[in-house]
Amino acid sequence: QYIKMALAEEGLDEKDFPVDQAIQQIGYWKNAYLPGEQIPLEDEWEKRVHSLYRHYEEQKAARRQFDFDDMASACWQLFQEQPDILKRYQTRFHAILIDEFQDINPVQYAIIKLLASPENNLTCVGDDDQSIYAFRGSSPSFILDFEKDYPKAKTVRLTTNYRSSHPIVASADMVVKKNKKRFPKTLSAARDDRQKPLLFYPYDEEEEAIMIVSDIQEKIEMGAKPDDFAILYRTNSSGRAIFERLHQSAIPYTAEQGVRSFYSRRIVRQMLAYLYLSQNQDD
Repeated sequence: QYIKMALAEEGLDEKDFPVDQAIQQIGYWKNAYLPGEQIPLEDEWEKRVHSLYRHYEEQKAARRQFDFDDMASACWQLFQEQPDILKRYQTRFHAILIDEFQDINPVQYAIIKLLASPENNLTCVGDDDQSIYAFRGSSPSFILDFEKDYPKAKTVRLTTNYRSSHPIVASADMVVKKNKKRFPKTLSAARDDRQKPLLFYPYDEEEEAIMIVSDIQEKIEMGAKPDDFAILYRTNSSGRAIFERLHQSAIPYTAEQGVRSFYSRRIVRQMLAYLYLSQNQDD
């Protein structure tokens, strides 16, 4: 709402402006730069979004509001401005353990360094190859440069995979070795399997769903049982197409409630109601 207000003040039509993209850019700046840091603006679009950013922050400050990202930046500011509060928390926590360290961003890391000082009794667990939140300010550099920040740190490398079989781990290892910023390492699996992973490249999620369900049908015809199969997907929305193809097939299945909930959304139910009505005026 605040960004749309700012667009109106600048005479811009919100229909022609990528508001979601601007919100994502603002979130990136709030996580990647400490409060007060100079943000390098690379082009006219970033300059315009930065103007909206200032308006957004002014509107929040006037109403004494926080957004999600403020929880970190305001915490860092609090520790900077009130060392007595920082001291209280430094003495409260004797040891700090951070999991998923590859997801940390500059603001969070600055807070951790303040909290851990002066004992620096800090344990960080992470995988530089799994750093996928660059759009939120995260970077594998925090893992790669950790020993520079903490020269007395002891590094323990965990290279054995107990979850997946050798063909899967070897395939993943070949791909991930193409990362440019990483610790050199070779992954190994604790167990082997004769079955190699099958890679295919569908045009879209609909073709992907057809290929998966067709493959399951062929294997069932060759003697496999429906219980032999499980389909994993990353988000509930990405399971929609597979859910529909299974529904159309004769394969018995159960689905997580999250996939079914797609059809429970109000806007989806309204659309379906119109479609039902178009087929049957007495519905």
